[in-house]
Amino acid sequence: MTGNWQITLQKSTGKPKTESGFLAESDGAITGSLLLSGGTCSGVGNVTGTTTGNSVSMSVNNAGQTLSLQGTLGQDQASMTGTYTLLAGGCGASENGIWVANLVQPLGGDFQGTFTAGNGTSTLVSGSLSQAATAQVASASITGNITAADSACLASANISGVVSGTAVVLNLLDDTGAQLGQATGTLDMPASTASASIQGSYTILPLPRPQPPKTPCLSGQNGSFCMVTGAPGVACSSAILISSLDPSNPGDPVTFTVTVTSTGTFPPTGTVTFKDGTTALGSPVPLTNAVATITTSSLASGLTHSITAAYSGDANSAPCTSNVVGQVVRTP
Repeated sequence: MTGNWQITLQKSTGKPKTESGFLAESDGAITGSLLLSGGTCSGVGNVTGTTTGNSVSMSVNNAGQTLSLQGTLGQDQASMTGTYTLLAGGCGASENGIWVANLVQPLGGDFQGTFTAGNGTSTLVSGSLSQAATAQVASASITGNITAADSACLASANISGVVSGTAVVLNLLDDTGAQLGQATGTLDMPASTASASIQGSYTILPLPRPQPPKTPCLSGQNGSFCMVTGAPGVACSSAILISSLDPSNPGDPVTFTVTVTSTGTFPPTGTVTFKDGTTALGSPVPLTNAVATITTSSLASGLTHSITAAYSGDANSAPCTSNVVGQVVRTP
């Protein structure tokens, strides 16, 4: 049962919640980590537990809340189901209900992706990753290699990193072990038959010596990145969000436009959800020629709103989230 898992908690009333993390089993003992969402104690909780035959008992502890899971491991050791109790402590109301867990796509195999600098210039990257439990088993170690197109310093770099819950840190190293840069992102782990993707930000450290003009190196560069593993043909995507009027006055209609691009052969399709912080600005908007827009005049005044656009992804392009637009609405 060792690997990445997604666990859906369905309480007696209300919407289900899906958590994700890494579990490892050795001689009947379970250890690992689970990213808990919701409440003031959100974060990565430590997992301890046991398996006896096909019976599973686990406890997840994080900053005052305790999640107890009792259930049954499937014969394929790739699914679990049972009942749970959440003692929320100071993090909100306690609850209980049923849970279902599925072993999902590990962070491993060949990957393809893009590093996109702040000026919009993209560099294609490829390579391979391998995930294994660390000695502490509270996270999983990642090793691999990466090659960046048209880049001297990342022409053949090594990767050493860690995944804890869905948080991923990838250190980029040269052949001597010296650090060239770092990529920090979030792992999206869909069903085991699909791909896994990592998206976040990267930094390439300045090199101590200049590179020849014909061998660019991304030296001193930073920006965003996306990597897709486990599904050849599923390409990385990126989304650029702009505002029609920033700053704006109270009641002014403001149009937000997002353009989604993909490194793949097929143009991106699907929907985009515009958000003000974590609150959706209406229903998902279908892409039309890779563009989606929404207009609102109801943003609260006297605030700076963090507007983003979350792309759903499709069969050929991975999901992604846009840059943050700090929309300022003046005080009346």
